[in-house]
Amino acid sequence: MCDEAIPNSTERIEGFRTCKIALLIGERIVPQRCYGEVRILYIYTMRVLILICMLFLTMCKSQHSINTSRYAILNADGEYDGFRYFIFDNTTNKPATLSTDEVYEIEKIIKTEVDKHNKNSSHHYSFIRNPRRYYKQLMAVINSKGEKEVWVNCFCHSDDKSLNDDNSYWKKGIVSVFDGGSCYFQLRINLTTKRVYDFSVNGVA
Repeated sequence: MCDEAIPNSTERIEGFRTCKIALLIGERIVPQRCYGEVRILYIYTMRVLILICMLFLTMCKSQHSINTSRYAILNADGEYDGFRYFIFDNTTNKPATLSTDEVYEIEKIIKTEVDKHNKNSSHHYSFIRNPRRYYKQLMAVINSKGEKEVWVNCFCHSDDKSLNDDNSYWKKGIVSVFDGGSCYFQLRINLTTKRVYDFSVNGVA
């Protein structure tokens, strides 16, 4: 048996062209080697498509990436030293849950509102930098109109062990401080209507 020569890149490209022409003009007898060339072309095409899909999924994942270690979703039914009644009227609102997509939407809304605040702020102490790095407490309810509302409490660090001796205190109780400037800010969001209200930044002593 004679050894079959392996075609170089130029010969392979020319082979692809020959096979393409044969298929396009509808030849009844397609050269036997075309089947091998078409198979190689199919494999290359599938590899490119797989790489494109992987790249697309990676981009989508990065766009929806949220540091969950900086989020705490609090139950609106909790007592929290009476703060529940201050944040929402429990007689007309029902506790609600939040999905990952809703948390991502909240993060986008926060960025938009912070950008507006910074643009209009005349005090350096109230300027908020990089809100994505803030720790956030979320409390969601369904109001009397059937709309989902969320109270968002943001703070720049979690090392104030005011509730217990570990840094997880902020996942168990509402963080409330006086002063502190732009390290602390709050807002309420109606996720149904996309309306934002009660945006506020702490003052300074």
